[in-house]
Amino acid sequence: MDIALQISNILKNRKANLPEIEKQIHRWQIMKENFNSLDSTLDTVINDAETPDELRTVLKNVDTTEIQNSIPKVLADLDSLKERFSRDTINIGVSGQARVGKSTLLQSISGLGEEQVPTGDNLPVTAVKSQIFHSDKNIADIEFHTFSSFKESILFPYHNELALTCPQTIEEFRRYSYPENENDLVESKRIPSNITILEKLKQMQSALWSYEDLLNQPARQVDLTMLREYVAYPKDTEESTPETCQRKYLAVKDVSIYCSFPSAPVKQLGFIDLPGLGELSASTEEHHLQGLKKGVDFVILVKRPGGGDGFWSAKDGSAVNLLDKARSFQDRKDFVSILINQDSRATSEQLKALRNHILREVNQGENNKVFNVIEADAIDPENIGKQLLTPVLEHLANSLDTMDKQIIKGTFDSYEAIEERISDLIQALNKNIKLPTMDASKREVIEE
Repeated sequence: MDIALQISNILKNRKANLPEIEKQIHRWQIMKENFNSLDSTLDTVINDAETPDELRTVLKNVDTTEIQNSIPKVLADLDSLKERFSRDTINIGVSGQARVGKSTLLQSISGLGEEQVPTGDNLPVTAVKSQIFHSDKNIADIEFHTFSSFKESILFPYHNELALTCPQTIEEFRRYSYPENENDLVESKRIPSNITILEKLKQMQSALWSYEDLLNQPARQVDLTMLREYVAYPKDTEESTPETCQRKYLAVKDVSIYCSFPSAPVKQLGFIDLPGLGELSASTEEHHLQGLKKGVDFVILVKRPGGGDGFWSAKDGSAVNLLDKARSFQDRKDFVSILINQDSRATSEQLKALRNHILREVNQGENNKVFNVIEADAIDPENIGKQLLTPVLEHLANSLDTMDKQIIKGTFDSYEAIEERISDLIQALNKNIKLPTMDASKREVIEE
């Protein structure tokens, strides 16, 4: 069976699982509502003057906090499962640190150019992580932040990292008085790396005029020739004049690009530009974790020989640790492959050094033991098609159905412990609570 037909069948099989997933979501939503009602009823009974002291003491010892705190996580995982199985595409994430060739790789696969997926040899260029889908149309859908989402996803992590109070309104942000330099921060935050964070906050504030009108705007479609200003950092020449330097990308929450991939054997295909996962702060990790679970079927982790990142680093280790948390199936190789970008600027010695370092540090001295390692030149579309795209799609065509079954089982199994705690609580209530003075409606709520 050819790859395209296999992928199509996998997507159909996913849709067949949606009724059961939706049933479980409804079940846990009812569970959440019932526990809210239970707490309210218990409070009423405890505070009722006619409640016997013995019963009041028993009720005060009923603690539903752990269960109630667990239910949102169950619902989030089920929602991620629903979104994953509702998709019409197989999505491949591309991750890696800055300047390893991620954008070049995406250009080679999609056929897009600098206006849509900008690249840069020295400074980071891509400001917004894009989703690129194989399609007959050529357009970009842009979703903008509300001020609330801009505050939560952009302002809060920066301010939190510097131990600064985050502004709550756009006017507070406009008037915010930032420290002049890192020496004006609290002592524990006076470290060199925080100079960059502080300067970025000041850039966001000084350029507010250029993007504040986009906040809270409805989604819009943009011609691909006009996309760059929404997804790329300003050019170096623009940065030299801060008073006129626009930063529209700060208002962009999400970008979906639709174009025809020149050599993809599968039409139902998307590529997701992921952040440098090893650089995520703890405050944003859970958000990205849910995004991986629902939006990505496979991840290509890009490494390039030479330079400061031409070896397997702690950041790479952190990245695969996060990817492990997003994986609900057994084999790590089913979810992640490492791409060594055979950049023509790298010497053979640098390529050999990176290859051997990954062999020792990742694959325990045995080729492809933990992760499959693929070598290809990111700038060469034909080479990427043969060496990377075809084998990855063949792997997914043969493995995704089994992986999906493991994901469903893993998700359902994950809340068995919570169900056991709920069962224990119900048994304790039934055993210890006597309700002779309680009216029927209260008794029904507790007994349920």
